[in-house]
Amino acid sequence: QRQMCIRDRTNSVVATTDDSVATLLRSVVQLRAAVSSAVPGSTLSFVVEPGSTLRLGGQHLVLSNNINLNLATASWRGMPGVLDAERLSRHFMIYPGSALSLMGLHLVNGTSPIDGGSIFVLGKLKAIEINISQSTCDPSLLQRSTTPARGGSVFVSTNASADLTRCNIWDSTAANTNTNAQVRIARAFGGAIFVYGWTQNGGLGPNGERPGQLILRQCHFWDTAAKSDCTTNSDLTSVDDIYADTSQAAGGAIASWGNVQAYGTTFELSLI
Repeated sequence: QRQMCIRDRTNSVVATTDDSVATLLRSVVQLRAAVSSAVPGSTLSFVVEPGSTLRLGGQHLVLSNNINLNLATASWRGMPGVLDAERLSRHFMIYPGSALSLMGLHLVNGTSPIDGGSIFVLGKLKAIEINISQSTCDPSLLQRSTTPARGGSVFVSTNASADLTRCNIWDSTAANTNTNAQVRIARAFGGAIFVYGWTQNGGLGPNGERPGQLILRQCHFWDTAAKSDCTTNSDLTSVDDIYADTSQAAGGAIASWGNVQAYGTTFELSLI
């Protein structure tokens, strides 16, 4: 049995992967091919060269079939490896049963018209010392959308979890900017992260869905915002009574209907 250890800046082991060996990641094409051909339930481990930039090319990376992906910068002696979504897509979509572990990376320029500008979590996310910046969730990117903006960077769904340690998120926005008076756009939640639950008090859903779980340890948020600048038409009916008042926004950094635990986490210029 072989094991890869990932260490942080203090040389402490923060993650291990059994029965896998980290492969140097040279292109997004290489990563997509590995994920698409992986046996369900397998674990993949890749390292990115410090200071290198990998561009997603307009399509986010999808994890499904109980596949686990570990992705880290290869060394702490240089700049972090960068994944650039080029404002064309999210970075990751994690389906139920799958897990994504990130360390020492910078995710930049993520965008989505719905739920999470950088990462959509239906499974499990673990991130250590990563940066997420210049990400946006904006429903106005879809013509005639009535979807709320939820999570400028990360959306954590029911039955899902996200665990972030010493991560930084900045320049992240959940925004409704559609000015089309014929479209009623719901409001914005969570400039950086939105945690979903079936009800606003964190209760179970009708089929036993558990509220999303978010743990933050020594994370830092700044210059994040939830905003709604759209024009609404009072003759139209909102798709959900919860969003009936479309003139408001909530959660400049984090909005949650699920469970959030935050330790040593700071917020600066997080606006609604």
